[in-house]
Amino acid sequence: MVLRDGRTYYFCSNGCLLRAWHLSDTHLGVAADAIDQMRVRDYFTGLTVSADAVWWVAGSDVIGPMGRAFVALDTPGAVKAFKERHGGSHVFKLEQVDQQLFDTLFAIH
Repeated sequence: MVLRDGRTYYFCSNGCLLRAWHLSDTHLGVAADAIDQMRVRDYFTGLTVSADAVWWVAGSDVIGPMGRAFVALDTPGAVKAFKERHGGSHVFKLEQVDQQLFDTLFAIH
């Protein structure tokens, strides 16, 4: 995550990135509009992509450093293949995350 003032943050997992993004005032001490960009790695290709552009899958059997992983995938086909292999209870884009969805996602992790 890069803030508009140039500060850069690295996270141990996508879940920690999502928490810092959604609760930036608490976790980073800045408003959400201070975030310039977020980059994540696509689960299958390993390529770095914009966190805004990917589809996110939560509730799968993939375990990361902080428990169940939030998996980033760059195409609908990748989401389909991932869900066939690993399941997943929620597929979403960042633009869909409101407080209710955020609470639901982190209740299952």
